[in-house]
Amino acid sequence: MSAATTGDATTEDESEAPGRRAAADLFPPDTLDQIAMIFRSKERSNWKKYMIFSKEWSALSPLLFDRIAHNAQTEADPDAVVELQQFLNGLRKVNAEVERNDKLLKAFREVAPETLEGLVTSRRKEIGPAFLEHIDFRVQATEDVEVQEELLNLRSRIVALCKVLDEAMDDNQQVAAAAASFEKLLQVKSLDEADKMIDDMAASGGLNPALLLHTAKAYNSVKESEYTSDEIKDVMAHLYFKMKETTAQQQPAEVRILKYLLSMEDPMQRTQGLAEAFTPAVELETPNVDYLFTTPAKLLMTVQTVLQVYDKQPNAAQSVVGEAAGMMDPAVIERMRDIETEIEREFM
Repeated sequence: MSAATTGDATTEDESEAPGRRAAADLFPPDTLDQIAMIFRSKERSNWKKYMIFSKEWSALSPLLFDRIAHNAQTEADPDAVVELQQFLNGLRKVNAEVERNDKLLKAFREVAPETLEGLVTSRRKEIGPAFLEHIDFRVQATEDVEVQEELLNLRSRIVALCKVLDEAMDDNQQVAAAAASFEKLLQVKSLDEADKMIDDMAASGGLNPALLLHTAKAYNSVKESEYTSDEIKDVMAHLYFKMKETTAQQQPAEVRILKYLLSMEDPMQRTQGLAEAFTPAVELETPNVDYLFTTPAKLLMTVQTVLQVYDKQPNAAQSVVGEAAGMMDPAVIERMRDIETEIEREFM
């Protein structure tokens, strides 16, 4: 540590960060050399895991890189110098990959759930086996059960959305039709006209995953842009959420009722919700509320179908798509088992 001393006063070099000085105290040169030896003794494919599992890596890595560079500069053997430089370059590349994946994961964790499709669509090229493995390592590295569940659920939703996106993009005709439909929507003169067009698309089967994902990507792009007017952002948001709402309304009544019941954490509230769902009435949809009903047998069949998928496949969330993946969250599955038991006990 450099310092200028005048009498009893000492002024530290402001270019040396306190955090780095503290890290240097924890990791003296001998310790850094030992850590470097550990990395060199392991397969490069394992380096990423060691970095992620180390709670000190963010503070340690700059010191380790500097130490290896110093050793390369002071090494007399030319072959050893080359090995050290190659080792350092390899470490830096793996570290850069970890940092990129951490930034991407942070973006996914911070995005609003209802706009996750747009982010997946926009950053699909970055979502590969390495990124999914990165999430797995982050799950294993934390002892916080809530964080583990959050990451696992997020991973499942990302995989499911990627599956939908890839299937939609494989159909060139559907992709072209989606782009054309989206362009037509942008030409309408009012939001009411756009709503009517979306309803017509839904009625004719034109409101498909390709169009929804195309719109999600467009909405995500303008939402994050500093150069897009608020008016355009509002229009894109309206189109996107109108499509999501219309798509949800196309789901069977049992699925919509089940999703509503699963949103209730209070068991007594769920019991009341079940009773209302099994009370025959005229099905009615208003702008704010859907009045739906079904029979205990039909709802029980829907519940048991989801549970069978979950029980038969350890990675069940990856075998379903869209919002259905959210039903495969362990906490949601537990709530669903409670609903199954209550239907059988109270309503059958």
